[in-house]
Amino acid sequence: MNLNFIYARGIKYSIFPANWMWIFLALSSCGERDEYVINVDLKSNQFLEGKKVYLGEQATKMFLDSAIVKNGKFQFRIKTDQNFTPFEASMLYATGDQNYSFWLLGYKNPFKEKTYMSQFYVDRGVMNFVIDTSSKVKKKEIITFTFLNINKQTEAAYKHWAFTPLAGNTKKSNDYNARIIKQFSTSQHLLRQINCNKSKMKDTEIQELLLLFDESVYSTPNYKRLVEYSDYQNQNGNNIPQDIAVFDSTFLPSKLKIDSMRYNLIVFWASWCGPCRQEIPQITKIFHAQRKNLNVVSISIDQNEKAWISALKREKMPWPQMLLRRDSSFTKFDKKYDLSAIPVSLLFDPQGKLVSRQLGIATGRESIDHKIAGLISGK
Repeated sequence: MNLNFIYARGIKYSIFPANWMWIFLALSSCGERDEYVINVDLKSNQFLEGKKVYLGEQATKMFLDSAIVKNGKFQFRIKTDQNFTPFEASMLYATGDQNYSFWLLGYKNPFKEKTYMSQFYVDRGVMNFVIDTSSKVKKKEIITFTFLNINKQTEAAYKHWAFTPLAGNTKKSNDYNARIIKQFSTSQHLLRQINCNKSKMKDTEIQELLLLFDESVYSTPNYKRLVEYSDYQNQNGNNIPQDIAVFDSTFLPSKLKIDSMRYNLIVFWASWCGPCRQEIPQITKIFHAQRKNLNVVSISIDQNEKAWISALKREKMPWPQMLLRRDSSFTKFDKKYDLSAIPVSLLFDPQGKLVSRQLGIATGRESIDHKIAGLISGK
């Protein structure tokens, strides 16, 4: 999904929609081997003094640590184990505003002029930040920081490099891609870039790029998922896959709830996805209007399963709810229907053939309830 953006003095900042969920995670000290430390200095700025700030993981929307700003400074310090993988993170502060409970802190990109980022990568070791700017935008305090020492994971992300397609397997494209990976051969960001573009790439292209990375990343989740994705051979086109493992709201294995007598609408979503949550009233409308002709199933790709359960309680969707974990079943769905962005809605006819795929939320005649009604009626 895309973040919402606001603009101030020609600089782009990103903020979380109000309905993004963040959950605090208590970390265990079992198996600790090393740590990462984040030191932040606000100098003379008093806005955050005494306030609570949080370190959040971008992928799971979970809070990993919190601190109180004291004398213009705060620190996050977390032990890591041998399975630690560098990850994309954000720092936020509690606003006290129920519409926007948390507000992102920003970071000056040292490689791009007048560019500020809302995330950075956490890796083992020490990172130091010092305040850069502070200003009010839409009655919110926008605070940004400068890196005193930027790690390689963040540097790879902030340089905004993109891979050149290997169409024709040209030497120029190969050399360019190899040069990027050689500079940052352990970059989780570059692995994520491949993941975001994998549906446009051949399996052999993905495999060639993966071979350029350092062996130390071979055991990381991002790398292993790309290997599995490029190895998987889709045998039945766009039809609904049969050998899929999903889980119900009690976390027990369950079969995909498919009705061979009706159309089937499968919606991929997540609790942290603002557009996904905004689309639920449209799905509710079509569910009630077309119950005789339409079976609806929502499949969450949440990695934070507690957040998923909390969202189910809040949204009260009266149709089957399934959880898709990041295993081989996710790979099969992803390769068939491209789950790199959500929400994704798939409509299948009673014979299991794909009729339409819709990415994102729309309104008016393009809204999912309007489009599905038209497809079912043939109008």
